Amino acid sequence: MVGKVTTIQKMSASRLPNIMGFSPWSTPNDELNVTIKARKEGVHHYEIQVGEAADWGNDLEDIILTRAAERLGLSGLRLEYTEPYMYKDILQASLDGGAKANNVVVNTDVENNIYVMNQSGTITLDGPGVLEAKLTRAAPSDAPAPYRGPIQLQGQMLCTGAQWGVIATLYQGVELYLYVYKADQEMQQKIVMACSDFERRVRDEDWYPAMSAAEAADMKGDAPEDVHMDA
Repeated sequence: MVGKVTTIQKMSASRLPNIMGFSPWSTPNDELNVTIKARKEGVHHYEIQVGEAADWGNDLEDIILTRAAERLGLSGLRLEYTEPYMYKDILQASLDGGAKANNVVVNTDVENNIYVMNQSGTITLDGPGVLEAKLTRAAPSDAPAPYRGPIQLQGQMLCTGAQWGVIATLYQGVELYLYVYKADQEMQQKIVMACSDFERRVRDEDWYPAMSAAEAADMKGDAPEDVHMDA
């Protein structure tokens, strides 16, 4: 695992759920505030306290992805990326891992915690793909919440041009679930629109509509002061 390669001065795939209204921890205005501040201060990274679960997630990231690649029959596993991938000038993505597939057919297999996230429950993986590792104390689910990887993964696929991706989630330290996705053009178009709007709002310091009465009260004076980031 390498350190953070994206900059807080641009929207990144991991922050997409926050500006698209899916995060329980961070609002669009929180993200707007931190990026405006970073550009003014010339800062690329802020120190964020994310807790022990995130630390364990970082420590186990390579193991999670190695097991995921083995179970899906993937090859060419890569676990280090020192530069971010970009989509135009509005979105950046760092990768936990990547792999290759040679016409690998994957079917939903509930007994082995493999879920193909489309209506048919089957997918053929071919060419390079994106792997995202997650660790959570939450109970296992047959579909992850939007803020636990699905939107981030679509952003990563958009930046890399990959046509498939996998979220490998280790639940409660004992159960590995694999969620397999194909590139979703409709969702990626929503991502492009959200990022374009975010970039304009950063440039113009144009705040989003408040998502709560408390946030509206904070915004009467200036930008929200507290920033809560989703790890």
